[in-house]
Amino acid sequence: MSDGYVKSYRKIKNWQWYTDVPVCHLFQHLVREVNHKDNYWRGELIKTGQIKTSINHLSVATGLTNKQIRNSLKKLNNTGEIISKGASNGTVITVVNYSNYQALQEEEGEQEGKRRANEGQTKGKRRATNKNDKNDKNDKKIYSSKFIKPKISEIEAYCQARKNSINAQAFYDYNEAKGWIVGKTPMKDWKATVRTWENNQKNETKNGNSNVPSWIDRNPISKNGKIDKEFNEEEYTEMMQWLKENEGDVDIG
Repeated sequence: MSDGYVKSYRKIKNWQWYTDVPVCHLFQHLVREVNHKDNYWRGELIKTGQIKTSINHLSVATGLTNKQIRNSLKKLNNTGEIISKGASNGTVITVVNYSNYQALQEEEGEQEGKRRANEGQTKGKRRATNKNDKNDKNDKKIYSSKFIKPKISEIEAYCQARKNSINAQAFYDYNEAKGWIVGKTPMKDWKATVRTWENNQKNETKNGNSNVPSWIDRNPISKNGKIDKEFNEEEYTEMMQWLKENEGDVDIG
């Protein structure tokens, strides 16, 4: 048997033949060389725990003399460690209770399979963890970059809380028409834009800028979608032109 391994217990030191070097050496050799599973040799079935060999072959393999081999086999037979059966074409030696010493390749294979399975599970968990971490990062990125368009009621509530005079409907319609962008960049925070409008109003009022129209805090569009009766066509056109010209001042987020 060239593959796999066999079990060797520490209690072998208490074995009666442990200090008999030739006997102990031969027995250890037999345990390692017998079949670990049933096999055929020249048409003859050699079962698990058996070996078909000869005195000369054992002598060459172990370095013991033929006499030492014969004496050792006799001792092992007498104490029931082995059973040997001679024949004209060789001797079949059976290691009694071989299963106590062997470690089948299947057992070794199972251990290797379990090891690989555990490694696979570990790698799988790492991949899953890395994927989840990546997804979390992507989710955070999407969450942080995704702009949610406010409702008019939200704009009104925010403006009331800040006690400014910005018309929520006008703010909404203006940014809706622009596609909720600031300059050429998508808007990220509509409240920041409200505060910008608020500050611009305060600055313009403080500086007494006559270029700020009186309708800056009024909405020219009525609820039915038409121009409010307070605005005429000329005023509406003027307002839209003013907003366009002052886009950089009014809508910096």
